Amino acid sequence: MRTLARNHFYKTRYQEAIDCFKAAFKINMLYPKEQFTCGCAHMKLEQFEKAIFVFGTSININANDTEAWGNMANCYHALSRVPEALACTE
Repeated sequence: MRTLARNHFYKTRYQEAIDCFKAAFKINMLYPKEQFTCGCAHMKLEQFEKAIFVFGTSININANDTEAWGNMANCYHALSRVPEALACTE
């Protein structure tokens, strides 16, 4: 499911990618790169609240993932939640 999800993502079928990632995460959610890519798919669909949650999961697995922190900050900024966005950059 993770491979299929990545395939959908790179073919810009973002909702299909999210659906496959969700199925994969039911089995094992400890794949930070897949969590990150799922968050990116949510961002592409402008589902910023969902993206924040998924990036948060990725960060819980790997707290040093600066790209996930940056994307989370961008999502907060898109929602006009500037204090939270700034907190992600500290």
